[in-house]
Amino acid sequence: MSDMELKPLPGTDGYFVDCERQEAYSFQHGMLRKLKPRTKYKKITLTIGGQAVGSTIYRMMYAAQHSIDIRRIPSTLCVTMTEGGVALVDRSTVSEKARKERWRGRTLYEHVKKGISMIDQFYEGETLPLLQYLQNIERKIAAKLVFEHGLSEERAQIIAAYGVNKYLDRLKDGSPTPLIYTSVLRYAKGENARISKQNTLIEVWQKNVTTR
Repeated sequence: MSDMELKPLPGTDGYFVDCERQEAYSFQHGMLRKLKPRTKYKKITLTIGGQAVGSTIYRMMYAAQHSIDIRRIPSTLCVTMTEGGVALVDRSTVSEKARKERWRGRTLYEHVKKGISMIDQFYEGETLPLLQYLQNIERKIAAKLVFEHGLSEERAQIIAAYGVNKYLDRLKDGSPTPLIYTSVLRYAKGENARISKQNTLIEVWQKNVTTR
């Protein structure tokens, strides 16, 4: 078992954890058996002192690494993976994170739904809703580029307009994405990067010319 780098699980008889592989094992009757989690959350039922104890591989890892009885980890706390390994977090924090992820998912769905509807209308000849929406996006992105990226208003407006025109080209090609704002912003940032690179090359060229 030492070759597998298994850590014993405190408070139990015959349970071990491979923290690197995130796997749990039981050693009974001279046989080492890998425990198979029941769900994607790696839930496992242990038998400790003749009683069934629900756990997860993450809890087992935390208990083994910190040499504590797994039953002493409060149920109000969750064990989660971090860059530094496993850590205890308050269950309410996890619930809040899950709530935010659900909210982002619903928001994304609503944006996609709205985008599909306006694109369909556009192709059916009712172009005003999408064009007005693009004008609004252009103003928002121009302001974003000024206040968050420090661009001049003139350059921000030019780049935002480029993003909108690029999206309209996609409409003409028949390949628009329903994530309209995200796409226009990506096109605008790409154009901004191109202009910055071009300006840098011009400055280098001018410097070389003047030093000859």
